Amino acid sequence: YTSNLFKWRWKLLKEELEPQTAAGFRPVCMAQYERIFNTTRIPSEKRDHIIHHEDSQHIIVYHNKKYFRVQCYSASGRLLSAAELQDQYDIIIADQSRSAIGEDICAALTAGSRDKWYNARKKHFCDVVNKATLYDIESAAFFVSLDDNTYDHTIGNKEDGSQLSEIAGALIHGSCTDIWFDKSFTLKVFANGVVGFNGEHAWADAPVMGMTSEYVICMEQVIGYDAEGNARGERTTETKDLAPTRLRFQFTKQAIEDIKISYNEAKLIADDLDINVNGVNDNYQAKESEIGLVNETTYRLKSEAQIVTDFSFYSISQKDSLISENRLIGHLHPKYKKSSDKFLYEFGVNIAY
Repeated sequence: YTSNLFKWRWKLLKEELEPQTAAGFRPVCMAQYERIFNTTRIPSEKRDHIIHHEDSQHIIVYHNKKYFRVQCYSASGRLLSAAELQDQYDIIIADQSRSAIGEDICAALTAGSRDKWYNARKKHFCDVVNKATLYDIESAAFFVSLDDNTYDHTIGNKEDGSQLSEIAGALIHGSCTDIWFDKSFTLKVFANGVVGFNGEHAWADAPVMGMTSEYVICMEQVIGYDAEGNARGERTTETKDLAPTRLRFQFTKQAIEDIKISYNEAKLIADDLDINVNGVNDNYQAKESEIGLVNETTYRLKSEAQIVTDFSFYSISQKDSLISENRLIGHLHPKYKKSSDKFLYEFGVNIAY
């Protein structure tokens, strides 16, 4: 997937992708595709900002509560083959070093209140070490999370043993510490090879990540794997000494406390989120009650449904909330209630694929 994502980036950079069309003939603006990679959202005092880097040759990989920087291009500028990238992942998975204090949960800062993240960023990421680490994360082409859990992704219901709902939860919020929610997207890979995306929504609409996931899935079938399940591709002597590097964190006791506050805040919301995904196959017969419900609750605009949900939550709780289309992330201030567009631009939400 990593190799195919970089190939997708190159295809977009060279403008080799045919423009999408509406109704099959009207071209759709493709400007959002420019920010799929090398993009992050950062908090400031009054609003968030989308930062896009012109180029990035590395990714950040999170595994077993540790962060690794993986160089994906050789010294000559060649994209590593899928086999060479697998070697990098194998080193990460085999790593037995301990995580630094606070490293395991620091991503929770991006999952909690934006005000808390902004203040923590000013206080705890201003020293040379933490500032460099944060820059590595935010300037990465994308973020990868290796999840040691295994889920049954059979298309079906819970009664059939399918764990689609669990997969959805792992992609939408995970443990609140294994996804860097400010990155344009996180590629999440489970122990049994099941793959999904968490996409930050402020920089683009959902179809952009939908097209991205479709491309890499199709390309996986083209390249394929050998009989032992290893990635195919050549290995050259140019990368024999290449290895991932651990990111360094040096958090104070106060920093740890601030991270825990954001973690507890995000965990409370995530635990309160109910997800039920049911697979629909060719043998599925919709019930009359289900058909009637769909007909009765058809909205002209998806945004209308979103606004109703937002206002309902606020009218019940009478307090600021963490809300999202599929995951509860952006810090919503009451004064922005009147404009869903302003909310999406200034706070953002996240979606899962």
